[in-house]
Amino acid sequence: MGGLTVLGSIREWAVWALVGDDTPVGAVLLVLLLTVSWQVWREIRARRAARKRLSYHVSFNSRLGFDPPDAGEITRLLDRNGEPVPDPSMVVIRISNTGTNDIAETDYQLPLKFDFGGRTVRTVDVSEGVPPALEEVFAPHLVATEHGVVVPDRHLNAGSRFKLLILLSGNSADNTVRAGGVLKGGDVVDARHEQKNRIRYWRAGTAVVASLCVGALAAVGFGLPGGPAGETTCVDGTLRAVGSSAFATAAAQAIGSYEAFCADSTIDSSFTGSRQGVEELQKSDGNVVAFSDGPEPGLDPGLVVGRPLAVIQFSVVVHPDVLGRHTGALDLSAADLRRIFDGTARRWPEVRPGLADLPIRIVGRRSQSGSRVAFERYVLGRNQGALTSTDCAQPDRPGGREPTLCEVSTTEDVLDRVSGLPGAIGYASTPDALKARNRLVPVTIDGRAADPDDPGNGYPFWTVEYVYHRRDPAGQPSLAESFVTYLTEESQAQALARAGYPACRGLGLLCPNRT
Repeated sequence: MGGLTVLGSIREWAVWALVGDDTPVGAVLLVLLLTVSWQVWREIRARRAARKRLSYHVSFNSRLGFDPPDAGEITRLLDRNGEPVPDPSMVVIRISNTGTNDIAETDYQLPLKFDFGGRTVRTVDVSEGVPPALEEVFAPHLVATEHGVVVPDRHLNAGSRFKLLILLSGNSADNTVRAGGVLKGGDVVDARHEQKNRIRYWRAGTAVVASLCVGALAAVGFGLPGGPAGETTCVDGTLRAVGSSAFATAAAQAIGSYEAFCADSTIDSSFTGSRQGVEELQKSDGNVVAFSDGPEPGLDPGLVVGRPLAVIQFSVVVHPDVLGRHTGALDLSAADLRRIFDGTARRWPEVRPGLADLPIRIVGRRSQSGSRVAFERYVLGRNQGALTSTDCAQPDRPGGREPTLCEVSTTEDVLDRVSGLPGAIGYASTPDALKARNRLVPVTIDGRAADPDDPGNGYPFWTVEYVYHRRDPAGQPSLAESFVTYLTEESQAQALARAGYPACRGLGLLCPNRT
């Protein structure tokens, strides 16, 4: 039974216990204990969710030796300046925003920095940014001191992460990595050690409270139906998350949060498209979870488990120059969009007088995209059209009657291409589109806008985000199952809603009724 149901039962029973004619003293004490315990638990979870969390994880810290040992005289490691690196070692540090709030530049009271003792920093690079553009944000501003690295104070969205690759020279007494930094209203935490200890203490406290409750129940002879939902059981190992690029930001946030919660679990990710992710899941041996914009038909329910996770809304976006003399928000009807995508309207004034006299250039998604499936199903009512342009700017065969339509792989590619191409139009997940408002214009459809606070308001361009994983043939808990369970907990439902993806668990029949 869910936690909210139990809370309702406690409240009803509390009224009876406190006003009944034969109220036992133990029952009153039990009510008070349960109520206080519940409120303390909720307050702990709320406070943890509200604080900013910048976590780091030293995933590699070792000498770069050679075999046989004297090979170092033959094979010499050089740095990027061509200088030899004596006694080389490498450190890899993953830095993640594992909280539910963005970290702004003004939040750093002291910058995040790492010290490597007696070892000397030779080179430092940024890799595996999520999103990839983070590498360009942080790399040019890294400060390498003689024995350390200072990370620049840059905005880091919730769920975003990247890795530092540091090449070092020399030896230190213990070769440890020391970190420092202070966040306003937040914490800088070691994802493997400090967070693990906090979780252990929190679980111990929870166990004590639970024991007291059970003892009190036994003492007074009362029982309550059901109990609060169980915590996620951590499963050690490595998992791969794939699928929807439209949901990549929210998925990355959840991955960072789960890795902080389960310190011995690692989740790698690659978000290139819903169908491509589901195909990879089907070919895997079970260590994959796939996110899909909409349900994926044809999967064997005996082998694959699919769960509706959240509502994902999409927005049509245009280059700012399209507005021309038009003032106010740009509203297009579904009929307007069909005329654009079938080539009936070739220039923007043909769609709406006052728009800039620019050719219409369509940036669509490839067939693997769940965003494209949702656009075709709920807005166009037809296929988006054939590929006619490789560069998005000009048709490959000038003079034809088809629209100028190119296809790109990811949501980020759509936003980048539309924002850099006058006259362009495309579609992307609404949270990502809103973050790019400074470089493109979201469009309302038939007078309605996407609204994460009211996903059932009649706005047509949305679908349900599903998460899939393989069933464990032995019936044992798997890392994939643990992660999916974590995604559907109340704390993550709240995090998804704050990120602009209303969780299905709070929307009644809205998700199952989406056809």
